[in-house]
Amino acid sequence: MKMGLRIGKFCTALFSLILIEGCTDNFVLENRDVNAITSISASELPYVFNKAVSAAATNATYYETTQNYFADIYAQYFAKAVTTERYNVNTAYTARMYLVSYVQVGAQLKTILSTADPKSGEYALANIMWVFTIHRLTDVLGPIPYFDVINGTDNTSYRYDKMSDIYADFFSRLTESVETLKKLNNTTALFAGKENIYAGNVSRWVKFSNSLKLRLALRISKVDQANAKKMAEEAVGSGVLDDNADNASVARAAIGNDYNGLAYIAGWYAG
Repeated sequence: MKMGLRIGKFCTALFSLILIEGCTDNFVLENRDVNAITSISASELPYVFNKAVSAAATNATYYETTQNYFADIYAQYFAKAVTTERYNVNTAYTARMYLVSYVQVGAQLKTILSTADPKSGEYALANIMWVFTIHRLTDVLGPIPYFDVINGTDNTSYRYDKMSDIYADFFSRLTESVETLKKLNNTTALFAGKENIYAGNVSRWVKFSNSLKLRLALRISKVDQANAKKMAEEAVGSGVLDDNADNASVARAAIGNDYNGLAYIAGWYAG
């Protein structure tokens, strides 16, 4: 009987020790991924930017479900008896648009915006690509969670913002980016010349940003003519893409899944 009591007390004490050992106020710290990247250096930013660029030029099924099934069908560039039609959007695909815009592209750009010098050309390029990516999202879906996302608000829910406010932020980012780039020497190699669109060429990025600004001005011309005129004149006066040598393009890799989305899915419908 005494032996049984001793064993019982020993087991109780051991169980208590296990519970004490298992409890911690540093649960997140204790369960962190020891292999995770904890900081980004300047030398790594070109690769972060190129990841965003590659994702922005959507590939394979993302191209199909975020471009073909929305803008292309609506504009009748693309027509097919699929589960979404010109005036009957399949909302199941809208999640993929958010995934590309905010996860595959936006997360990379936010890393640069939180790391790079706000007066640097790299910071400017991140803002330009942010506008390039997110303007397509809001043009298709209308009001979207925007300011809470870009400002990094740590919420479990996000406010939907008006397109007029979002576009105002777009114009501000593009204007400031061009001002930053024009202060740089034209021989400056942005991202050490390793970015995959213009190889860091400052003057071509200025034209790209202004051309994007002109596009956005046209988008608001029916609802805010005065501001559309102002933004368009600023863009053209500052210099837009006016030569094929300035065309923006991304060379795709021959391996992995970094292929041209349109070229890839064209084979699916060839028959």
